[in-house]
Amino acid sequence: MDKYVSGLSSRRRANRCMSSIKKILAIVVIVLGVANITLGITFITIGASKQQYLHGAMDGEQITLELSDEQIAAGEVVDTSAEALAVASFGLTTVAIGAGVGMLLAGIAFAIVGALWLFWRRKAEPSAA
Repeated sequence: MDKYVSGLSSRRRANRCMSSIKKILAIVVIVLGVANITLGITFITIGASKQQYLHGAMDGEQITLELSDEQIAAGEVVDTSAEALAVASFGLTTVAIGAGVGMLLAGIAFAIVGALWLFWRRKAEPSAA
C-alpha cells in the first residue's frame, strides 16, 4: 500500500511540475506574441510615414524622370510609389508595411495560442483505482 501511495504522490509532483512548465511556456509565448505585435505596429507605422514623406517630397520636387514629353506637358509628375518604382527603388516602404502586417498577425496568433494554452483546462482524467 505504501508503494501505491508513494507512486501517487510522485505523479502529483510530476503533474504539478509539468503544470508549472506549461504555464511558464504559455507566458513566454504570450510575451513573444506581444513583442511581435509591437514590432508589427512599428513596421507599419514606419512604412506608412515613409510612404507619406516620399509622396510629399516627390510632389514638392515635381519629379518628371522617366515621363514622356507629353506627360510632362500635361503637368504629370511622379507622385505615387508605383510611379516612383519606375524611377528608383521606393518599394521598401511597401515591404516594411507588408512585414509589419505579417508580424502583427503572427503576434496575434502567438498571443491567442499562449492564452489558450495558459487558461484551457482539461477535464480530469478518471482515476484507475
